[in-house]
Amino acid sequence: MRSRALSPITSAKAQLRKEIGYQLGLIEEEEIEKQSWTVQRTLIESRQFQAAQRISVYVNTKAEILTDRIIHECLRLGKELFIPHFRRKDPRMRMLRLNGLNEFENLDSTLWNIRQHSQDTEAEEYVGTGALDLIVMPGVAFTRNGDRLGHGMGYYDKMLAEHEDLFGKQPMKVALALNEQIIPNVPLHPTDISIDSILFEEELSKKEMTMRIGRRDSHQS
Repeated sequence: MRSRALSPITSAKAQLRKEIGYQLGLIEEEEIEKQSWTVQRTLIESRQFQAAQRISVYVNTKAEILTDRIIHECLRLGKELFIPHFRRKDPRMRMLRLNGLNEFENLDSTLWNIRQHSQDTEAEEYVGTGALDLIVMPGVAFTRNGDRLGHGMGYYDKMLAEHEDLFGKQPMKVALALNEQIIPNVPLHPTDISIDSILFEEELSKKEMTMRIGRRDSHQS
């Protein structure tokens, strides 16, 4: 039996994932750490992060902006923290509570080499205790205006739609990206959810330089 042909958008997404994935594989670990330092610092210092009490943060894998510092800061500040959990043959991504630094440091790499709770975990899911204030998301590629290309499973789109069904709203959606993940256009399906804010080192460095120049000029005038 011949398989059903992929739609043009699905095919374009698959090709783009291959292209971006190849480019990300060329980035040195030191460069990822450098970009991550700026991005994590900016998020932690942001008004949105400081005000949020219930936060979901992805646990990074290779060739993603690191999130360990963000997770440590959430735990230090006593915020309610939830991290993704994936199960074999389950199309639904769960967000499970992370209770402390020791628990975080003892997470195992399981499906797709992602650090997460064990497959038989009894960790609490966020849906039982209320809406999230902020969700920090990964992705393959992004545009500056908030379009996102995920990994192709639709986990975050489904999770955010579920959140809106349950609580009548979506959390603030922030994506963290490497400079190499920012592209002009992303092919989209109608069900793809856009993000509210994207943080990447190149843009943040430009803004910081502009602020420094502005402060210097004001002192000289």
